[in-house]
Amino acid sequence: MAEPLSWFRNEVPALEAAVSHAAGAGLGELAWELAVVTASYFDHSGLYSEWSRCHRRALAAARASGCPRGEAALLRGIGQIHLYRDDYWAAGEALIESCRISERIGDPAGRARALTGLCVLARGTGRPETSRATARRALAIFREIGDVLGMAHAHTSCAVASAELGLLDEAEAELDEAGRLCAELNDPHRTALVLRRRGQLHLRRDDRRSAMSCLCRALELLDSLSDEICAGRVRFDLARIGTRRAPAKVLIGT
Repeated sequence: MAEPLSWFRNEVPALEAAVSHAAGAGLGELAWELAVVTASYFDHSGLYSEWSRCHRRALAAARASGCPRGEAALLRGIGQIHLYRDDYWAAGEALIESCRISERIGDPAGRARALTGLCVLARGTGRPETSRATARRALAIFREIGDVLGMAHAHTSCAVASAELGLLDEAEAELDEAGRLCAELNDPHRTALVLRRRGQLHLRRDDRRSAMSCLCRALELLDSLSDEICAGRVRFDLARIGTRRAPAKVLIGT
């Protein structure tokens, strides 16, 4: 497909309808699989209402059809939406339930992904030590099952928590490993996210030149991927450095 983002943009109503029809027909397996497939686009585009509707419709169908793996996956997505909306209580409820289901059915990948969400939750509620410990639990599982992308994500989460605890050298080592894994995957989006965290680490060390370099490289990658949401976060980080140090066209995205 030459323009996948354009296709998804045009087909959002049809995708929602497909999930609803599958759920209404009692096809729980199909409903949750369709809903999970749409989640990446909804996340990329900030379509949280559409994402929530699809996941909640599919969740009811997955439960009715006895699809615990789908139930756990959908709860992870719902938890992520709540995290974006800073509804930490609801996020924790969904993610903990997802983690318990994954553990019960013997799905280590699902459990690790739920733990990464709980890591973000702990960080957002001012518990960096818990966040770091949770990220390490997720990392151990990802390493055991050979999930390289999950490992990169977990190393990045460990780095952020370590930085908040003032363990800057430890954070740098975690980001070095995350960057190595991103290069192995040839994943430009994850590379950009690691570069952003590296830029933030440089800011903690008051190394503005290095921070600017990392953040501008991250922004270039995200702009090339048309990821406006993540690019906006990087522009916010650049603004922290000071407008006199960043070209205006970089900060406003022109």
